[in-house]
Amino acid sequence: MVKVSLNLQTSSPYSGEMITLKFGLTSKNYQVPIGLIKNFGWAPEQVKDSRKPWFGYGSISMPDIAEDIGHVLVHYLHTGTYQILLEDKEKCTDYRTYNLKVALEVLFAAQKCEMGGLQELAKSKIKDTAESMKILDVVRRVDSILQKQDNSEIAGSRVWLYEFILARIKADFETNFSFFDCVTLLDIILDKNFLRYMTMRLFEIINSRMYLSKK
Repeated sequence: MVKVSLNLQTSSPYSGEMITLKFGLTSKNYQVPIGLIKNFGWAPEQVKDSRKPWFGYGSISMPDIAEDIGHVLVHYLHTGTYQILLEDKEKCTDYRTYNLKVALEVLFAAQKCEMGGLQELAKSKIKDTAESMKILDVVRRVDSILQKQDNSEIAGSRVWLYEFILARIKADFETNFSFFDCVTLLDIILDKNFLRYMTMRLFEIINSRMYLSKK
């Protein structure tokens, strides 16, 4: 017998007034019922207490979150699932890299918007996509995303990425990762905090390997 988990609500989050979420530099509009966002810290006060009379809820602008990432957030609000918009095939030559880029951006956007469930979905997508990519290609993409992020706002996601990359490097060291690869990896990192972390951790790994080889 299938067990059904009931998430009981006192009212439907899909009913009631709509509010406009605007994403990216073009302020692309997405209409969302206020019931889907009223419990978030970034929701306007009139949305949090929708019992108060209010003639229109206006809009919320998020220019630092790209339009295509906005779609992922809104789709998650409605369905609880992860969905991205595919780029035009003529503009996208490598869908693995594109999927990783989007998942990384979703990871940080979800943290900013307090969507923990979407963060976990993004992490899963990052793991699955990166598994079939070379570690240097993954590091390049991660570094390019980290350079755009504010350290004070996204510490949790940043730390998770650091540890994810480090675990992948440790696994690669068991096969064919070399000292030369370490130098190459550090050379391609431009984000200062990421570079500092990886330098310390790679130094520890190399020292450990040298110690074990002398035994």
